Order: sequence, then C-alpha cells, then structure tokens
Amino acid sequence: MTDGLRTPAPLVSLAGVYVLRAGRPALSGIDWELWPGQSWGIFGSNGAGKSTFLSLVRGDIWPSKGARLYRDAWDGPHASGEPRVSPIGFRERTAMVSAEQQLWYARAEADPDVAQVVVSGFFNAPLAYGPVTAGQDKVARAALGLVGLGDKAEAPLSRLSQGQQRRVLLARALAMEPRLLLLDECLEGLDKQARQAMLDILARLPGAGTALLAATHRAEEAQALPLDGGLILEAGRIVFSGGPDEAIALAFPAPRKGRSRQPQPGRQAEERLEKTMAAAEHEPAPRGGGDFLLAFERVTVLRGGAAALADFSWRVRTGEHWAVVGENGAGKSTLLALAAGDLHPAAGRVGRFGSFAPLSLWAIRRRAALVSFDLHVAHDRPVTALEAVISGLRGHIGLHAPQTPEETARAVAVLGELGLAELAERPITELSSGQARRVLLARALAGRPRLMLLDEPFAGLDAASRAAMLATLDRLSAHTTLVLATHHDDDLPKAVGNVLRLRPLAAR
Repeated sequence: MTDGLRTPAPLVSLAGVYVLRAGRPALSGIDWELWPGQSWGIFGSNGAGKSTFLSLVRGDIWPSKGARLYRDAWDGPHASGEPRVSPIGFRERTAMVSAEQQLWYARAEADPDVAQVVVSGFFNAPLAYGPVTAGQDKVARAALGLVGLGDKAEAPLSRLSQGQQRRVLLARALAMEPRLLLLDECLEGLDKQARQAMLDILARLPGAGTALLAATHRAEEAQALPLDGGLILEAGRIVFSGGPDEAIALAFPAPRKGRSRQPQPGRQAEERLEKTMAAAEHEPAPRGGGDFLLAFERVTVLRGGAAALADFSWRVRTGEHWAVVGENGAGKSTLLALAAGDLHPAAGRVGRFGSFAPLSLWAIRRRAALVSFDLHVAHDRPVTALEAVISGLRGHIGLHAPQTPEETARAVAVLGELGLAELAERPITELSSGQARRVLLARALAGRPRLMLLDEPFAGLDAASRAAMLATLDRLSAHTTLVLATHHDDDLPKAVGNVLRLRPLAAR
C-alpha cells in the first residue's frame, strides 16, 4: 500500500533523547530513525525501557531532553512536508497493543462490549467518544472475525478470558488499518493456535503497507515476525541496533553447558508435555478420601450468568504438581480463582486441605497463594514493591497497619533471592509489567504457602527471569504443591508431572 507516500524521509528521528519517569531515567541518549516500511523488533530485559520507547515513538509521551522530529511520509489532513515536533498526524496513523491497555480496561469503571472496544480505535481513545458509523461498526466486526472472536461482538469485555481480551485489542488495532503497528508483548496470554493465527496475520501486514514495531521476550515470536531491524535496550540505552538475525541472536543467546536452566526449545518442551499428558490426562476424581489439597465435586461456576465450569470434578493431592492447559476461554483462570476462594460454586462442593468444611478467605490465603492477572489489576495503588510483598504475608492488598521487623526482613530476603532488591522502594505502579509480575511472584513466595496457584505466571517476563523463576519453582516443589496454568509448554517447571486439559463448554 504505497499510495499517498511522499519522498523518502525518516518517519521519526530521535537524537539524544532522554525520558524521565518519576524522576528516574527511563531512556537515555537515544539516537534512532524509523523509515517508511521498516519493521523493527525491540528487545531487552524487564525494565530496559521497551514500553517507554514504544510510547515515545508513537508520541504518547514527550522527551525530557533531546530532539524528536516527525516527517510526513503519508498524505493526510495535517501533512505539511516539513519536520515537526508534534506527533499529531503521525499518531493517528498508528495503533498500539500493550499490557497497559488491558490493565486500563480491567481497572476502568466502564465495561464496554467487545465491538465498542474495537471501534474506539477510530477515536484514538480507549472508549468511543462519539457516534459510531455503520461503516466503522462493519469494519470492527470484520476485524473480530479475523482474530476468531466474531461471535463475541456483543459480549462485555470483562466476560472474556485474558487471552481473548488481548485478541480484542489486536482486532482494535487491525480495524484502524494503521501504517505503523506498535506491539508490546501483544501475544502474551494467547493459546498456541491463536498465537500462530496472529503471527500469520502480522507476517502479512508489511506487504500490505503496515510496518511493525514489536517488543517481545519470546525468541520464537521474534523469529516469526517479518523484521527489517532489531534494537536491544539495556537500562534505557540502546546497546545494539542492526539486522534482525544478529539482534535476536544477541537478545536470546543459546544456553551454554553448565548454565542455569533456560526455557526449553519449543519442540522439546512440547514433546515433554505430550508425554506427561499421555501418562496423566485428567479423569474425574473419585469421591471420598481426605488426602487432598484441592477437591472439586460436580462443580458448576457461573460468570456473568453463564457457566464457566460445569459438572466439574478434579482432585489435587499433596506432592502432585499440575499443569492446567487449554485454549482461551476454557476456564483456567476461573478454576484457579475458585481454588483460591475468590469465586464460589453455584453447584457442587469444593474441599481444601483435606476437608470440605468451610474456610474463611483469610484461612485459605494463609496456606495458598494465587498469582494472576486479576492480582496485578488489583495493585493499582502506589505501594512500594516491599509493601506489596509484605501485604502478601497478611493475605490482603496494601498495608493497613505498620509492618513488623519480622515481616520486613522476610520480604527483603525474598526480593533479594529473586534479584529484585533494587525495586524494593519503587511504587509497583511505576514498574514495567514484567517487573510487577516478578514482584507478585515474590509476594506469593514470601508466605511459604502449601499450595501455589499460578495463572500465566511468566507473562511479560524476560528469558533470564523465566529461567530463574522456573528454577525457584522446582526448588519450591519439594514442599509446596504447584498448580500452573500456561499456554507455553516451555514455561512448565520440571516438577510438573500431571496435566489437566480444559475445553470450552461450547466445544464439549
């Protein structure tokens, strides 16, 4: 799609750019240019500045120092042919997909339906602040069909699974037919089939005139994207800018012999999961017996008036470690929230720790810890990482009384063990999504729970952090039972030997 293209010139030029956030440098000394038609991969560890870089390029934030210039490469109402400081005219031809967008919708008081979310992209706002034309509605519904959610247009966004919500945000971006699509870990939370379908769509976009600027922590995603260049950030500085193959090799180095465990290559992990499933595929749990940590008997759970789980039975015994797998919308998050006491069954019964006797939420939280997207959503106050970890020891969010020396010592120790000591005094709301997820994992570990319930715990984590956390969970498995929901085969700890596969109710 080259119609309207002006004479070749960089779309965006960054020269000596610095960005400060909460008084701290998020980006430092950035020199970079984006030319028409170029697609780039943006790589780096958690907190390296990738999300800030994408926001800077799009014009959502302003440089604290240095020069950022936009040039008109496309015709439009604001085209002048001259370099300019304002992103107006450029930003309207771009679209963004990010974890921060999903957090915004989860925390907002409004609960728009799925089609409304998609059409909001035409207004360059999270909600449609004006009348929607029939043409816009038609395009929005076509985009939903493209991502496999055509039948969800009228559903409230909150009723969809986290992976389905991410696909809605992708549909929102695609409906705008942007000339530049900025992707910030956009495939996290998608099941394997949905990831591949989205990668196929993204691979075709440059040929249709849409360039990509994609940040990812997954090597397989970087390798599948049609990139012209690769950028590596460390501590807010560009440490490499060049060809995509070299950038990917540097950003995702192959593990050397003797190094601590790295995530397994996809096919090896897939084969391990298949063998595990062949030996331990779920069967309905028998009634009776008290040797269990979790027991579900003929359970039905309703969410928004519809069944998320129906007539479901399952049992987890001490010393067992389970992977919960299944496509988006199969009920994995519902199951873990039910296990944690955050949801209650409409029918059937749930037993915990060897008994079906009712337990208070606080009694459950003293022995079980849940890490989930909803927990991240709930941390919307500027408590420090240290305070977030301490609050986990108390089974609630935020501190309602001063911390004790013992609590502080325990939280400091866990943050240190996970390499997060430098984040202790930073507000959790100022951390990157990956950093915040690591803090929430530390929060769960601090209480030494008997049962760890992990819902996509590695979403947004860089490769080194995933490897370190996998090693931590394997050590923890000697005295803590793990139940982990994931869409990535190589995110499973070695200790996991049982698999529960859930299927959407409509597919049964």
